[in-house]
Amino acid sequence: MLSVINIVKPQLSDTQIEFMVSNIQAGEWNLALETLCDILIEEEIPINLKV
Repeated sequence: MLSVINIVKPQLSDTQIEFMVSNIQAGEWNLALETLCDILIEEEIPINLKV
């Protein structure tokens, strides 16, 4: 999950990153993934898989 966050990190705000990392550290992997998906969809962030 952290590697996925790193792929889109340049397009996320510090607050968004901190929120997801906090969820992961608390063991809330599903919430972190749901949050990431919501952000990607709502903000129409493209993902470059050739990293």
